[in-house]
Parts: sequence; structure tokens; C-alpha cells
Amino acid sequence: LSPVCLASHDLSKEEIDKMVNEAETFKDEDNKQKDRIAAKNSLESYIFNMKSTLDQEEVKKKLSAEEISSGQSVLQAALKWLDSNQLGEKEEFVDKQKELEEMARPMMSKIYQQGGQTGGQSCGQEQRSSTDQKGPTIEEVELNNTNLLFLSFFIFIIIFVYIQICIIYLINE
Repeated sequence: LSPVCLASHDLSKEEIDKMVNEAETFKDEDNKQKDRIAAKNSLESYIFNMKSTLDQEEVKKKLSAEEISSGQSVLQAALKWLDSNQLGEKEEFVDKQKELEEMARPMMSKIYQQGGQTGGQSCGQEQRSSTDQKGPTIEEVELNNTNLLFLSFFIFIIIFVYIQICIIYLINE
């Protein structure tokens, strides 16, 4: 018998139920944390994509110096806010991004009306193609982190099922 099976032999039904309940509790907390981090990463990505957009020569031709300066100031303030609120709630990050999107909407409309970005690319796609980066995008890193979270959860489930099988085996002996 494996050490896990031997250890689980000493567990009572109440202890096992408690472990299962704790696992469910942690699952909910993990999902909330995952959502919070996704919202924070989305905000950070949006800020850097907008900063990159405002730095493009083509965009500088479409907007006044005052509009660009104002946009950069707002984005810099948002980045400072993000740095000082790393442990903020999901809703705070979502609200801050909506606020920035509202600020950027008139500028983006002006850029698109004047024939701004080429090929219908997003800010991030255009920034990536203009600098020929070799590393992953923020979205790709987020996807890898999400995959890691799901893999961890999957391993937890496998271990949990294994313990249950050991318990059943020991009970039937």
C-alpha cells in the first residue's frame, strides 16, 4: 500500500468530509483570485497598449499635442494607481479600465475617422508588429497562467480521487 493509502486509513468520515468541504471553499477562492488577476492584467495590458498607441508617429499626426499629453498623463496616473493597488478587487480594476476606455473613446474615434490604424489591428497587434517582438504577448502569458491554474486543479482532483480509491480499498479489506 502507498503512504497516501496508509495515511488515509486513519482518517474518519468527518475528517474526509471536512477536507472535501475545504477543497470546495478553496476552489471558489481560487476562481475569485483568477478573475481578479485577469481583470488586473487586462487593465495593465490596456494601459500599455494605449501608451504604445499614443507613441506612434501616425497617431501623433492625427491628434493634437494637448490630446496626446492629456492621454499620456491619464495613462501614467492609471499606471501609478495600478502599482499602488495590486491587491485591489476585480471590480476596481474593471471600473478603472472602463474609465480609461471612456477617456480614450474620443481620441480613438478621431484616429479612426482620419484613417488611423491599418488593417483593423488592435493597439496590441499594431504595437507588436511595429516592434517585431520575439517574446509572448500579455494575452499569451495570461493564457499560460490560466493553463497552469487548471493543471494544478486537475492534479488536485487526481490526488483527491486517488485518496478516495485508497479509502474504499481499505474499507473493503
